[in-house]
Amino acid sequence: LPRTDPRCSPIFGNWDGLPSILAFAGGDDILVTDSRALKAKLPSVEVTELSGMMHDWPIFSFSESRKAQAQMADFVARAVA
Repeated sequence: LPRTDPRCSPIFGNWDGLPSILAFAGGDDILVTDSRALKAKLPSVEVTELSGMMHDWPIFSFSESRKAQAQMADFVARAVA
């Protein structure tokens, strides 16, 4: 299959009708380019990219992670309001 087939890469799929999306990316994460591509395709997606961070940085307990967790809570609160 070509790499542009949505079964290979969901970025090329149909994103119509999806709810709001909040994504986090680390500047040192191998997947950061996918986050940037998603933001370029769907400007409504909220992407927080933090330089020097690795994959899954929001799940840890350092200060940047706690700020991301607060951002997640705010995002959810706005989504269900």
